[in-house]
Amino acid sequence: MMSDSNVVGGYFRIRLPRSLIYRLTDSFGHYAGILLRMRCGDHGIFCRRTTFLDIGGFPEAPLMEDVAFFRRLHRCGRLQYSEQRILVSPRRYESIGRVRLTLAYGVIATLYLFGVPLSALERIYRRMCCNECEVIAPNA
Repeated sequence: MMSDSNVVGGYFRIRLPRSLIYRLTDSFGHYAGILLRMRCGDHGIFCRRTTFLDIGGFPEAPLMEDVAFFRRLHRCGRLQYSEQRILVSPRRYESIGRVRLTLAYGVIATLYLFGVPLSALERIYRRMCCNECEVIAPNA
């Protein structure tokens, strides 16, 4: 895959436990990600070291830094999708609620695409996803 010099990086598809909401989440996320050129860090984004340095690494942001990184990476060249899947823990889905977290991620991603400021998205994330949790600070 990376032997093609036109490929600057790529990502994997995630694998969640078998249940209807997880299948819907995975399918929607996968196909919406292709259409919108958007991937989150749980997809195991990878790239060439030189490309990572050329685009300035990961941006400093309270959230969506992985999406911003992926979108910059996509502008640098071709990205390859791996047929292998990454097993993702459902821990957050189980603690927050499967439907609630799926909807929250969808709302936040949509608002991000419409240019809503990250500070507003962070407040929405806290309200929708953090009953008693902590938001992971950048570089934590």
